[in-house]
Amino acid sequence: MPSMKRPSPILVLGGLSHVGRHLVEGLVKAFGKETHIRVIDRQLTEHALLSAAHVAAFTNVEYIQANLGHPSVLEKIFAPPALDQSFERVFYCAADISYWEVEAVFQQRFVTDAVACASQAVATGCKVFLTVSSSMPYITPASGALVDEGGRMEQYNYRSTYMVRMEEALREVPNLPLVIVRPAVLWGPDERRFWIAVLIACDLFSRAGVAYEAPVGAKVNYSTVHVRDVARALIHLSTWYIQRRAEQIGVIPFSPVIFNLADNGHTTPKHVFRTASKVFPGLKASFIENSANAPLSPQELEENCDHVNEMLLEGWLGLLQSTGIKSPVTPFFEKEYCSLRPYSVDGRAIIRETGFQYHYDQGFTPQDMKEVVQQNINQGLWPPRELSE
Repeated sequence: MPSMKRPSPILVLGGLSHVGRHLVEGLVKAFGKETHIRVIDRQLTEHALLSAAHVAAFTNVEYIQANLGHPSVLEKIFAPPALDQSFERVFYCAADISYWEVEAVFQQRFVTDAVACASQAVATGCKVFLTVSSSMPYITPASGALVDEGGRMEQYNYRSTYMVRMEEALREVPNLPLVIVRPAVLWGPDERRFWIAVLIACDLFSRAGVAYEAPVGAKVNYSTVHVRDVARALIHLSTWYIQRRAEQIGVIPFSPVIFNLADNGHTTPKHVFRTASKVFPGLKASFIENSANAPLSPQELEENCDHVNEMLLEGWLGLLQSTGIKSPVTPFFEKEYCSLRPYSVDGRAIIRETGFQYHYDQGFTPQDMKEVVQQNINQGLWPPRELSE
């Protein structure tokens, strides 16, 4: 009887990032314990605020704490777990850092590390290298029309600049089987940047019984995507790409494949707070405009964003102290989310071309918001409170 081929190993780089942890959970569910899954991140898992589901998923993978910035560790990271099998699928989720990092850190994580890992992936025979970029650099037309994968991109801050540079650098790696996904604004459990700041703001103002003056315009459109759908799309595309390449070997050279990821929810700040008012009793919100009832200037917007961040941090720390909760979760609106730049992203190509289906295609619901708050309460990261039905 011929021997059965073992499932090919999988490598996840940046496995404790917002997307990475959901990806690891999805890979364990999709491929089971028979597939060797190696996960790399700079953090220790016990410091990563993992949910119970993610803790369980990480018990079924090989986890290595390592800094991708050290070239000496790359060979160890990519060393085959079995003599006859190298990593077939490599997922790069490590381009995920805080707004306040210095430019050199952006260069290291987004470009230097990404290229080094991609080159090593090629050298070890990887069949697909998938990286998480962003839709933030897109320039949305004044008409508000959705932007597809061919849309123009603008480098307006460190994150957008280095997302663009990362994509450009990866395209130059010879023979790299590259798939790039460009998610819209992330939301869902374990997203602790924009989404968590919104929910903390809603909680604080609901408890205080005063209207929240949001540092954005009411009708600015933000395309969004659930973090679980991003993880699902990565897994789906890894299989789709390998099958696609197998059919095209000898026909076309390697070329990057790019897909936007965005739900069909057409989110606006007004929609966010209308939904949140069904979760947080008594929540009211208004939106910042100047005296002429026109959008704020960039300088006015930045000043208001700083003011809101200071107010939220003070209120949150006071609430934590009064309830005896010790939590590293912090509300902070990064300035790119407080801008008046709309993000109208077309995420339909992945459906048409690969058959992918979003599970959260209509955007978030009150129940989705409650899930995030309740998870944080259960982890001891959020002061307990009553939520509306």
